[in-house]
Amino acid sequence: MDSREKTPSKQLVRRKTESIPTEIVESLNSVAPILIKRAGAKATKRFYEFFTANIRNRNTREAYYRALTDFFAWCDQKNLSLDDLEPIVIAAYVEHLGTVYSKPTVKRHLAAIRMCLDWLVVGQVIPMNPSSSVLGPKYALCLVDRESFYRVAVGYIEDDTYRALFMNPLTDSRR
Repeated sequence: MDSREKTPSKQLVRRKTESIPTEIVESLNSVAPILIKRAGAKATKRFYEFFTANIRNRNTREAYYRALTDFFAWCDQKNLSLDDLEPIVIAAYVEHLGTVYSKPTVKRHLAAIRMCLDWLVVGQVIPMNPSSSVLGPKYALCLVDRESFYRVAVGYIEDDTYRALFMNPLTDSRR
C-alpha cells in the first residue's frame, strides 16, 4: 500500500476543522421555539436535526414546523418547560386543537408532536415521550355511505338465503 492512501487529503482535513458560519447558527436560533431554546443547545440541535435529517418532504417539514411552533408557543403561554410535559398536558392541547381545527388537522399536529418528542428522546434530551399514550380524534374517510353500499351489493346476490344473511349478519336465516 502506498502511504498516500492512508492519510486523508489536506482538503478533507480542512473541511473537518471548519466550523459552521455564525450567521447560520444565529438564523437557526432565531426560528427555534423559545421552549426549545430554554432547554439548551442540545435540545436546539436535536430540534433542527429533526427537520433536516428526519423529514425529507418539504411540505411535511413545513406543516410539522408550524404544528410544533404552535404547540411550543401554547406551552410557553402556560409557563411549561420540556420537563413539565406529560400525557395530560398533551391531551389538553389536543382538546384545545379540537375546538379550533378539523380532526385530520388535529391528527397531523399530534403526529408532529409525537415524532419530534420521539426524536428528542432518542437524542437523550427528555427521558420519555409523553405524547405516545395520547389518543387523537377518531376520523375515517368514508366515500360511500353504508346503506348505498348494501343496496348495490345485495343487488348482485341472487340466492335469497345469502341475501338475507348479508343484510342482517347477526341472524343466520339458514338455521
